[in-house]
Amino acid sequence: MARAMRDAFEYKAFSCEYVANIIEQRTRSLHQPGALHLTRGEDLLDLEVKAPDLSLYTQKEKKHGS
Repeated sequence: MARAMRDAFEYKAFSCEYVANIIEQRTRSLHQPGALHLTRGEDLLDLEVKAPDLSLYTQKEKKHGS
């Protein structure tokens, strides 16, 4: 509890609800990270994305003299 109060003071959060929340968060057990799932290249979709038309932005720059 003393550590939670020091942390709350550090963040200038002086409500009892905030201190209680810090204590509650620290009592929860953290889940161990699971296995990393990597996608195989053959599982990916073969998509072709066209380059966006950026001329709209260059036209605005010319109008505003930038």
